[in-house]
Amino acid sequence: MFVQQSAAFIFGMSLLTATFAMETPLTGLAAQSLQPNDNTVVVQKKITTIYPDALEGPFWKLESTSQTCHLSNHVLGIGRVFLKAEAGNVEEISLQPDPYRQQHRHVLVGTQAPAWKPKSPIRIFQSKEIAAGKHFVMPVSVTQLVAMIKQGKELVIDINRKWDANVRIQVPSVQVQKTIAAFYQCQSQLPALNYQQAQYKQLFYHPNQGTLDDKHKQWLDNLVEYLGADPRVKKILIDAHADASGNDLMNLMLSKKRALSIQRYLIEKEIPIEKIQIKYHGERYPVVSNKTRSGRDKNRRVEIKLWR
Repeated sequence: MFVQQSAAFIFGMSLLTATFAMETPLTGLAAQSLQPNDNTVVVQKKITTIYPDALEGPFWKLESTSQTCHLSNHVLGIGRVFLKAEAGNVEEISLQPDPYRQQHRHVLVGTQAPAWKPKSPIRIFQSKEIAAGKHFVMPVSVTQLVAMIKQGKELVIDINRKWDANVRIQVPSVQVQKTIAAFYQCQSQLPALNYQQAQYKQLFYHPNQGTLDDKHKQWLDNLVEYLGADPRVKKILIDAHADASGNDLMNLMLSKKRALSIQRYLIEKEIPIEKIQIKYHGERYPVVSNKTRSGRDKNRRVEIKLWR
């Protein structure tokens, strides 16, 4: 049957909805098991379930640490939708718990105008196939999604399943301005690196170069920022190497110069000297053969390792 305009307006005001789309008519027991109830609307072989519209605390909630900014919204009857911005420029969306984890599904994430405004197409931000057994976690531009939510758009998640009804989750942007302002403040303070990115790094050098260039300093500045946010790091190992272009002693001294320049830079940035350990090996430990130019380029390096 067809839903009248007035019914669409009432349901459009609901806080959270999930839409189940059936591609073919149901018969027999399957049809009996999916009979409409008071909060179900059937439209042209589609079954739409409206989740309860009870208001429970803030619609979007911010949870933050020195390395994470998580916006979450409780979807009644399903779980919590998370928009995550984390150190290292990591941004993703997830559903916890994921009630559809045991099924293969195609997930689409986007935004659209709220139901009480003229209908508009969904602006798609990301879509992905998720295998059965895998949790719904998708990389997506959370920065752009939050900007659209701030403008009054609804977050839309379509979950299309092969054998079962499709699901649509719609999360309205209700009373979000203060929460989003706090999210932006949190995001602006996230370190440029996370632990996975900071725990091991190779800095490469030109022939006979012993000092830091601007690219080296930029990465070291990001490392210093990360170290300030992670007190669990107990040791920083600086392991310097050279290629085999010169004699053994010259290469040993060149690798020492590289290690000491990094140590001095970190100390100038107020990293405690007792946390820093340096080693220098000259040409003793090449990662590849020194017989080619590309090989020598890879061997002129300093490896920086963090230990918690």
